[in-house]
Amino acid sequence: MAISHRWAQLVCGGTVAATALGCVSAAVASDWPELRGNAQRTSVSSETVAPPLALLWRFTGGYQNANTSAAVVSGKTAYFVTKGNGTQGGYLYALDLDTGAKRWSFPQGENGLPQSHVFSATPTVANGKVYVGASDGAMYVIDATTGQEVIKFNTGRPVNSSAILADNILYFGSNSGTFYALNPETGEIAPGWRKNYDAGDAVNSAPLIADTMVIIQSADNTLHGIKRATGIPKWKYRLPYGANPNTLTFGDGSLYIPSGRRLFALLPASGALRWATELPEDIMGSPISVNGTVYVACRDDQGSGARLYAIKASNGRGEWDGPARIPNTISSAPVVAGNYLFAAGSRGTLTAIDRESGSVKWNYRMEASSNRPAVTASNFQGQDNATTQSAAPKDVTVVAPLTLSDGTLLVVSNDGTLSAFRADAPDTTGPVSTDQFPRTGTSISGRPPFTAAVKFADFGSGVNVDSLKASLDGKAIEVGYDALKGWAYFQTQSTGKMVDPPLSNGRHVITFTVNDYAGNETASTWSFVVDNNLAPTAKSAPVAPKKTDVKPGADKTKDGKGGNRPSANPGSTGAGAGRSLGGASGFPGRRRGN
Repeated sequence: MAISHRWAQLVCGGTVAATALGCVSAAVASDWPELRGNAQRTSVSSETVAPPLALLWRFTGGYQNANTSAAVVSGKTAYFVTKGNGTQGGYLYALDLDTGAKRWSFPQGENGLPQSHVFSATPTVANGKVYVGASDGAMYVIDATTGQEVIKFNTGRPVNSSAILADNILYFGSNSGTFYALNPETGEIAPGWRKNYDAGDAVNSAPLIADTMVIIQSADNTLHGIKRATGIPKWKYRLPYGANPNTLTFGDGSLYIPSGRRLFALLPASGALRWATELPEDIMGSPISVNGTVYVACRDDQGSGARLYAIKASNGRGEWDGPARIPNTISSAPVVAGNYLFAAGSRGTLTAIDRESGSVKWNYRMEASSNRPAVTASNFQGQDNATTQSAAPKDVTVVAPLTLSDGTLLVVSNDGTLSAFRADAPDTTGPVSTDQFPRTGTSISGRPPFTAAVKFADFGSGVNVDSLKASLDGKAIEVGYDALKGWAYFQTQSTGKMVDPPLSNGRHVITFTVNDYAGNETASTWSFVVDNNLAPTAKSAPVAPKKTDVKPGADKTKDGKGGNRPSANPGSTGAGAGRSLGGASGFPGRRRGN
């Protein structure tokens, strides 16, 4: 297939530093210039950031469902992609990292990319240029300062692969099945390569550099190990189950890739299996390897949240006595900064987990930009284009990897919003009470199961669930929290050995009180009338809590099944091959003794 190309000159000169990856753009330590921070896709920051964080600003473009493209940062500019407001085409935005103010957008017209095409890869910033793939089959090269198109490289099929620029060679893949290694000054095949690499199926993931190898993943769940210097393939490894793109990472001498319930550790030079570990449920998000420990999460088979495991990089064995319990699932690649792991989960939740203890230190629930109360708009910066969109969802979904740069956590959500969180962001407003059940003044049966609930939202630092308190007619009552839906509730027991008595007829006053992480308090008080001649209303209650509902960080872990799937590599003798962590138990997060 003929490939058209035309390239501007990109020179390794005075603004470029030599690194282990070769000639790449000079960057300050806090820069996050490509997918998951670097060419090893580690998602590990050199900074120390401690929760709680608070919302500093948000910038809203257009709704783009399942947007897996993360934000990147170079200097004081953040870049991210989404659709435009009121358009079907995609945009690349450049924003001020401190304020969220727009510097420029590409394309500069009103309709975004033509024919409803979108940017489908995480941008890469290098040598003063932004490289970003699109669904129209092009790898665009944009001037990072002006937003002007320098050139684009057409592959004929969508480019979902985020680029790497190293040793003055541009690496990226295409859904055409071709993996490219190009001289960015000429557009010709890189020196030492006889031809671009044919992967046999779409290359819909970003490449990864591990020492002398470049690793890619094709759509048929095959990993390819290719020599960087020559383009000669050295090995292939076929994964037994589906593996999401861009979950591969390199650290502590191994490639880590999740597939189904199994986490595989491969040697990058040969593709040999070092070890494989099986978790109780399918792995969510991406593993992160830090100083000899691999953190990986799976779905919680006992509830709606997740379990976070700490695994020894040397042998795949568990490092904690048992997994840490997280109240929400993990839906994208987390980041590590200092002693904390930051993760995004179901319904736009953000969670900070202490890597030493496994305890949850911060939990924040994002709201869709079109669903935010207008009263909060004045509290935040970067609102120049945050218009309401009727097509945007009521719930936020985050599937793009998280980004951390200059103390700022950047989160791309599918409502078209880039949100920036910092530990020093101001927060002077308490949580907002968005709903109450039963409604004020209504009549309701007081027979069990009786439920009273209120939904709290906080757009600054988040609702601190540990501060929740409630009282009924002035007497303290037990309060629960539905982390998935954001409801605080009181519920009487209707079954079992201890059945609660009905509430007495007449008017009752209930109060729920909660703080945000900045200490701002909000109380929600209302009254309702109990008439026990009415039928119980459990089916119409806003929450129907299960026994597994717990406050974030609560110790309710109980390891369950560790199902036995067939060996990922029959006949393999790699250390730890087929090991299961399904039977681990104990206090969440407690590290084992030596």
